[in-house]
Amino acid sequence: MAKQKNLPLKLPVLAEDLPIIKEENTIPLEIILRGLRAQYRTEKDSFYRSYLRYFVLEKFKLELLNDNVEQAAELLEEASRYGRDDYILHLYKGLLLKKKGEMGEAEAEIRLALSMNPASPIAPFELGRLLEEKDDIDSALDAYTMTLERDKKFIPAYVACGDIFFRVSDFASAISFYEKVLSITKDFLPPYVRLGVIYNREQKFDKAGSYFERGLKRFPDDYELNYNIAFTYTRLSRLDKAAAHLKKAIEISPDKAAPYNELGIIYKNTGLYQKAISTFKTGMEIESSNILKWNLSWALALNGEYDMALKELDELEDDLIESADYLKGLIEKDMTIQKSAFSIEKFSDWVLEVYGEIEPELKARLSSPSHQNNLELNHSFDLILLPLINDLLKVYRDYPLMLMRALTLFSCQIAGSQKWLAFSRFLVVVSGWDTPFMLLETEKEELVETLVDIDWQLTERLARLDRDSFKDYDDLLEEPLDIGDHKNLMMLILNLLWIQPDEAEIGEIASVYDNAKPLEELLLQILKKD
Repeated sequence: MAKQKNLPLKLPVLAEDLPIIKEENTIPLEIILRGLRAQYRTEKDSFYRSYLRYFVLEKFKLELLNDNVEQAAELLEEASRYGRDDYILHLYKGLLLKKKGEMGEAEAEIRLALSMNPASPIAPFELGRLLEEKDDIDSALDAYTMTLERDKKFIPAYVACGDIFFRVSDFASAISFYEKVLSITKDFLPPYVRLGVIYNREQKFDKAGSYFERGLKRFPDDYELNYNIAFTYTRLSRLDKAAAHLKKAIEISPDKAAPYNELGIIYKNTGLYQKAISTFKTGMEIESSNILKWNLSWALALNGEYDMALKELDELEDDLIESADYLKGLIEKDMTIQKSAFSIEKFSDWVLEVYGEIEPELKARLSSPSHQNNLELNHSFDLILLPLINDLLKVYRDYPLMLMRALTLFSCQIAGSQKWLAFSRFLVVVSGWDTPFMLLETEKEELVETLVDIDWQLTERLARLDRDSFKDYDDLLEEPLDIGDHKNLMMLILNLLWIQPDEAEIGEIASVYDNAKPLEELLLQILKKD
């Protein structure tokens, strides 16, 4: 066993420790130290002394890591009795002083260690860490560079350099250092996380996802990789994958509230309201934060649990009071409706009964709405669904929470499409506007805020809207958009809200499209001409 652990084959241990070694099938550090100390007291042999010094310093590092400063100081004093006054003692004394907050004295000791050993990369690296803690970024970078001059494969120094450039938003330089680590070894975790986060920040989500996935192949149980890739997949409109990684993050670190909040948002956005409520409540058992209470309030309201939602809103703290008042207003408006919460099953039965001929595929979807656990919303944006959307708008247009619930459940469980989900959420927003659309920043911000977790590319397009984005009436007739793309249909609606055509003009514009009648009815409702 000693040979396996690179220990002396005649490792001295106390007789009473032998049963422990046999039972645990290892030689704990405490047993090694007890044996070596006893041996050294018996015979001050230089061979055993060097081993004793080494393991005392190993124990010192453990105590320092665990913030046991007094024990660490005693061990460092003990180690000094077993050997000469060398650079390693000054280095460790510097680390001890740093832990105690005596930064000036710590820096002096580490610099002394650095001068005593011109070859070791450890001293300049620790100097860099100390200088970075003192917020002397330029000097820290110089120290890390010195480390790499001494050892071109000293991986922590490359990561430290990358972190400094990341800190000052010089992402190109940061990327080069993290990539250098991966060129040396593929089995070091931090670069995968850091590179993915950088590309997330730069909104290059495909690239971010590739780094996170590469990291997950080697470190599947890392919390940061799973949590961060969930954000990436949300932006890539893969809510199923995002939810799977958030569940994994919760499994890895069940004591963190953040993934419960993000997973609850996905459930809320896709109409899985009971799951959302349960997830937010579990997160609040860990951390009763304002944001969790706010999201729980929304999920309760959308699930028709208005009294419970109002109770949660009353407990919100100051920074969300204004938002709470807004949601309270929506709840009060919805509470006036003499209807129970919208049911997708009842709506499907009604459509099958009232509508005459229905295309076989749509009939199949209405006969068996998707199971509640399904987050694979990958069906296309099919305009045959427009008449059903019009029915929902007619009934619930004046009740925004019920409308959001109805359109969300319809989009996820019948349309089975994240594109339809984005379009339906867009309809909720614009149907609540007083026309005309003024292209104000507040209007664009409302759209972006509503859609950002559902369709990132769409929100990017909406954020760039300006007067040149819109056509006049004649151009809309002569250059019809491809409204088979949900983004183009939204742009057409915004364009019409902008130019405010009359009923006849709306009919003419709708007539240039294949789905003329249901499109005209939708436009008339949105522009409040019905």
